[in-house]
Amino acid sequence: MRAILKTTRTLTGSKKNSKEVKNLKVDGWDVKDSMEMAECFNVYFSTTADTMRDGLCQISFDFSKLSNFVKSLKDPDVRFFVPAITRVEVNKIILAISPDKAAGIDKIAAHLLQLVPFAVAPSIAKLINLSFSTGTFPSRWKTTKVRPLHKNGAECDLCNYRPISVLPVLSKVIEHHMHNTLYTFLCNNNLIFSRQSGFRKSHCTETALIKIMDALLFSLDKDRVSGVLLIDYCKAFDMVDHEVLLKKLEAYGIVNAKLKWCRSYLTGRKQVVHLDGKESSEVLMEHGVPQGSILGPLFFILRINNLPLHVSSKVDLYAYDTTLTASAQPNDIP
Repeated sequence: MRAILKTTRTLTGSKKNSKEVKNLKVDGWDVKDSMEMAECFNVYFSTTADTMRDGLCQISFDFSKLSNFVKSLKDPDVRFFVPAITRVEVNKIILAISPDKAAGIDKIAAHLLQLVPFAVAPSIAKLINLSFSTGTFPSRWKTTKVRPLHKNGAECDLCNYRPISVLPVLSKVIEHHMHNTLYTFLCNNNLIFSRQSGFRKSHCTETALIKIMDALLFSLDKDRVSGVLLIDYCKAFDMVDHEVLLKKLEAYGIVNAKLKWCRSYLTGRKQVVHLDGKESSEVLMEHGVPQGSILGPLFFILRINNLPLHVSSKVDLYAYDTTLTASAQPNDIP
């Protein structure tokens, strides 16, 4: 029986929690029921970004600099389009997914798909191509399954947990195709900021550090004094405003049905928390790009890609870490 259960968990992608949550302290009350704790986690994870956004001041966004930046690099006749995906490409993507990936809300595991990739590839390809042609992202693929993971501190405190998001495996297939197409389009037109080292091929923390050190050493050789400001965005992915991101995507050349698809991909997303075999109710996520997704990181760097256009100092980016560097002659410093 144990061997059967182990095999079943492997095929479905189910994984036993490494540590059970025994109880929570919420507003002075002890919560011990698994269903109630799942609901508490869901409310906490889904409202943290909203609470932070309420404390932000309302500002108007100027897209003129971004539009001029794109016009200076991209030929106006160059259009962004997503080619139809073939069954061969679907099969290749499925086989490239780690078999250890947990199953999403649909309970379809990567390992299970990889047993019959050639059989399911034609149907998946047809579904993906229909999604792009209609500009509609499948609703069932928008629900994220979340598991709370204890970081440190008191185990009864909600603040000491972070959400581990698991998306449906099939959603990764369509995201992979869109990501490759969009990333190639951006690179071919040099639209990604050159000093962005996060979520890019042939870039990493080392390339970011090398660029910063080179700038500092170059200034030192000229007897200039340098100042460095380090910025780390809190809840970076969760704080992304959909409307601002969509306007920026449009400025980069993603328009018509493809922009409609991006809107469908971002909006109407929901999450549920799984805890000790219990599942919370669904909650709507009105902001942010999905954690654990393939497109999310690329969308995020496009959200902040125009930051260097609005500051006079040198800017180095690595995902949601930003470094501003400025130098001057000692006599010029007040």
